[in-house]
Amino acid sequence: MTKLSISTPKRDQLKVPVDVVLSCREDDPLLVEDVAAWCAEEGDAAGLRRATVLVTPEGAGPPQFNAAAKAADAVLAASPNAAVVRARLDGALLREAYARMPRPCRVVVSGPDGFNAACRSALLDLVDDADDVTILAA
Repeated sequence: MTKLSISTPKRDQLKVPVDVVLSCREDDPLLVEDVAAWCAEEGDAAGLRRATVLVTPEGAGPPQFNAAAKAADAVLAASPNAAVVRARLDGALLREAYARMPRPCRVVVSGPDGFNAACRSALLDLVDDADDVTILAA
């Protein structure tokens, strides 16, 4: 993936399969157009191997970022390696996503503190080695 916004020498570029689980609000499908483009990339370790986009109900206020964005379903419809699920992240979904990942793998979690804590707790029941889980702090 080359969306770091900085020049990265080839020797430092990530060359492994990447699966992503992304959650967004129905009225704010953040990054889904990028996810669709990454899913379409081909070649060794290019783009995303698999993407699962979780869509949650609209928020009470106005969308925070991209009110004009297309619905996640429409954007990802042509991506055979992407799925849109209308749900919040739960243990069953996490188990399914983790089971698909090639081994060895690293799981990286990024979100609000409460989300990160819940994910870490659920992941520690799945992974063999707690060091394989990285939680990014906000």
